[in-house]
Amino acid sequence: MCMLQSFTQSAGQNAKNPDISIELLLQKLDEAIDDIEAGRVQTIDDAWKEIDAL
Repeated sequence: MCMLQSFTQSAGQNAKNPDISIELLLQKLDEAIDDIEAGRVQTIDDAWKEIDAL
């Protein structure tokens, strides 16, 4: 499951509690920054292929 799907599903489950939604957003952002710093990035072409597959 891609990160966007994971985030939107989790956020939807916690939509009634904005503190949990904000915390989840910050957690996912922190993970993404860690991935960028470690060189674990996805090319734009691969990203579009994943989006098109949805």
